[in-house]
Amino acid sequence: VEVRNVMGVPGDLLRQARGITHLELRNNTGWPDLAGLPLQKLRLEAVQVNAGDPTTWDGDPFSGLQDLKELSVSECGGLTRFPADAFRELTSLMELYISKCPDLVALPDDWSAMRDLEIVVILETGLTALGPGWFKNKPQLRFVHIRKNRITSISSDTFVHDLPKIEVMDLEENQIGRIERGSRPFRDTFKGLGHLGLLKLGYNRITHLPPGVFDGL
Repeated sequence: VEVRNVMGVPGDLLRQARGITHLELRNNTGWPDLAGLPLQKLRLEAVQVNAGDPTTWDGDPFSGLQDLKELSVSECGGLTRFPADAFRELTSLMELYISKCPDLVALPDDWSAMRDLEIVVILETGLTALGPGWFKNKPQLRFVHIRKNRITSISSDTFVHDLPKIEVMDLEENQIGRIERGSRPFRDTFKGLGHLGLLKLGYNRITHLPPGVFDGL
């Protein structure tokens, strides 16, 4: 099902549509009640959840979507943040895409429900830091592309958690200027990415790399 160019989507729009597995909402205001739908793929483009207020998505926009496997959010200009618990029920999510939301400065730190996550793409947002809980307990994570954001640094504690299936960590075209010393020595910065095949740090602002910083790879 695709819903586009609707100003004021009613909450009960999909109440009788119990069989929907793929839903695309594009250039709309308002938010239909999605709880209970067997959605597997949800794409949101230029959507305002709160009609008249594009800056934040209040409430639980993804509540009841335990079957969702792919979530894509793009071109939500003006959106600054998601609710703190927005991802708490996405227990089946495998692919997360967030792109072209230049005003987005915060994502929920709690990604604990998304243990099956395999792909993360965060592109062209206003994010300045990697969340401390993003990579915790992600045994299936394989590809991470966090490009063209405003991330300024990474810490020796950023990848403290083991990612046994990780293949690609792409942090190109951010504003990373340094690797900071956390509670671990610099030689352990990438220790949690010991199975990594490709690390991309190009087109940042790095002027110095501490000795031994890549020892964990």
